[in-house]
Amino acid sequence: MLDGLLYHESDLEIREHYTDTADFTDHVFALMHLLGFAFCPRIRDIHDKKLFIKGKADQYPALQSLISTTNLNLKEIEIHWREVLRLATSIKQ
Repeated sequence: MLDGLLYHESDLEIREHYTDTADFTDHVFALMHLLGFAFCPRIRDIHDKKLFIKGKADQYPALQSLISTTNLNLKEIEIHWREVLRLATSIKQ
């Protein structure tokens, strides 16, 4: 998927990617964002998925049922941030 978005050999400036999915990973959302794309999947069984947010769930009343009760571990993200950026950069080059 990323190869098609990054190396499509056309003059199109692709900003968004829509796809059907039986499943998805947080990694795809993160990489798409870091590479400058909006990832817009039509997620099957979305009621079985959970979103992780920074802050309190009551800031998003319409999404209450989708928000995880597990706190987002920002320390882990910070620890691995350079590796994540290195991965995104190597994919883009």
